[in-house]
Amino acid sequence: MTIQISRGEIVRFLRRFQIVAFILFQLLLCIGVRGQIGKTPVYKGDKDLSSDEVKLVEVIIKADLEESEPYPSVGWMPIGMFCVNEKQMIKEFAGTSFNILQSYPLTWQSVEEILDYLNEADRWGLGVTMNPAGLHTEKGKPGSDETAFLKIHTLKGHPAIKAWYIGDEPELRALPPSRFRDVHDYCISETPKIPTWIVIHRVDNRNFTYDYWGAANVKGIDPYVYDRPLDHIRNVTDHAKAVYPEKPIWTVVETHAKNENTPFPSTAKIRAMTYDAIIQGATGIFYWGYYCSKDPIWRLKKYPEQLEETERLARELAEWTPWILEAPIVDQQPGGDLHLVLRRQGNEYLVFMVNAYAGDLAMKITFDLAGMPVNMTEYQLGKEIVLTNSTVTDTLERWGVRIFQFKI
Repeated sequence: MTIQISRGEIVRFLRRFQIVAFILFQLLLCIGVRGQIGKTPVYKGDKDLSSDEVKLVEVIIKADLEESEPYPSVGWMPIGMFCVNEKQMIKEFAGTSFNILQSYPLTWQSVEEILDYLNEADRWGLGVTMNPAGLHTEKGKPGSDETAFLKIHTLKGHPAIKAWYIGDEPELRALPPSRFRDVHDYCISETPKIPTWIVIHRVDNRNFTYDYWGAANVKGIDPYVYDRPLDHIRNVTDHAKAVYPEKPIWTVVETHAKNENTPFPSTAKIRAMTYDAIIQGATGIFYWGYYCSKDPIWRLKKYPEQLEETERLARELAEWTPWILEAPIVDQQPGGDLHLVLRRQGNEYLVFMVNAYAGDLAMKITFDLAGMPVNMTEYQLGKEIVLTNSTVTDTLERWGVRIFQFKI
């Protein structure tokens, strides 16, 4: 039996095959491109893992809940930078919204050298937080209460001193809490309006937190995220809230790499850590560190994009300071994939949101505003949003932050 196929049928078959092959090729190309650029990098130490899963999160924000008081503060909000270790660096912060600097050499320098630094800071309108106790000298020799008392007495009244930084992770150095209490008491007797603060790293140990923070006005924490989830900030802050709840919390945010095998934090990550610290309850923010040691991973000054981001954040925090220190909290959801806080001043509202998930979030945010129509402004993108059925849908990228303002 002979099968005859006309030339026209062959042409039609080839054309159909060509179309199918083209479609398959395009599908494969799309899959390949999506695999290359559709994934969101996830920071995991020295490993560059990726996740292309977009997670759906649905949240209801209520504007009619019973208000809670703002978190404790000292009456002003420090926006500071650690490791501004050389006097000539001070002027680099002139014209920014930073209001307080820290320098480690002030711990062991002479009174004359300290005054030189303080005068330069005051010249540029900046405050200083310093450790007066002389816990160590440049040669590693221990300090003394006498050294601390002499410095405090000599320097009291200088306009640049805004806070006494009397303890830097003392629990890791096995220093006795009684010593810090003595220094704190002398600070308060000589400079009653200037707060003292101590940073504790091991906040999970209540013996440390009770003993050391009992010797200071302010609880300092350094919840460096590194390769942990963003929830690490919440966990550390919760430990701090559990003791001396009447005392303010000042949070030190990482602007450095963990070691030479880990990347420097991105601008997006620095932004997320800053706003998450505020959501969790910080009423003071510091960045660590500007120019520490000879290792570039501890020198924010060497990373211009990240440095510029901290300056941008300082401007924003200065703008939000009245909200952070004075506005009652209406709704707060500090855990889960989306961290947020809602504050109110009169008929005005402000919402901070941070993506705490290890990838992108598809958000469905419903505002329970008692049926009131509302126009909303998204701060970072500068766009007006008209609520449809009181709901905002948006995609929030890894480390993403959203800030909404609205009136009712």
